[in-house]
Amino acid sequence: MTIAKRVFAVIERGRSFRFGALVLAGALVIGLQGHAQTPRRTPQPPLVNNDRVSVIRLTFAAGQREQMHTNPTDVIVVQVTPGEIEFAMGDEKTTAHADPGKVWYVPKQPPHAYSNVGTTPVEIIVVSLK
Repeated sequence: MTIAKRVFAVIERGRSFRFGALVLAGALVIGLQGHAQTPRRTPQPPLVNNDRVSVIRLTFAAGQREQMHTNPTDVIVVQVTPGEIEFAMGDEKTTAHADPGKVWYVPKQPPHAYSNVGTTPVEIIVVSLK
């Protein structure tokens, strides 16, 4: 049972509304603090997901940065909306304006990261080759 369900169960039973509200408020504050400090990509449901390929659309808010990482498979990234981006792969880093339709092939190695260094949200499509 999730924390939220436990809190609501306590509230419904009338044991301690004040305690439940305090726990829920604390969980929300902790969650929001973590989110404010570490921006996250906004994933949407997969566009395609089968045994050969996965296609997802991601939105990066202004200023959002990925940590350097590797993927389990090679990926193709397609820029959907224009924006100022930074793309790092291994020891190389490129910052530039990317127009819709810009495509990158990203092997699972070396480590890489995508960042929106502009002032408006940027959307990309990521195609993972399984």
